[in-house]
Amino acid sequence: MVDSLIKRIEALPETITAKDAGEINECKSIYDSLSSADKAKVTNYSKLEEAVKQAADFIDNIGWTLLNETSLTNSLEY
Repeated sequence: MVDSLIKRIEALPETITAKDAGEINECKSIYDSLSSADKAKVTNYSKLEEAVKQAADFIDNIGWTLLNETSLTNSLEY
């Protein structure tokens, strides 16, 4: 399982987009389910951490965009 996870993390792109969120989430879930000994074998965990951070930032930006668009639409209706 560790080798498979390492390969999946390695395949993640440097710049994260919405289509990558599912794969990042799956990789993170697999990593979280590993024992401490197996986690230590995941040599590219820092790449997964960066991908998780980028995905969270991306989602935050999408949320703010949607919130702002909704607020603007609601304001224009009055």
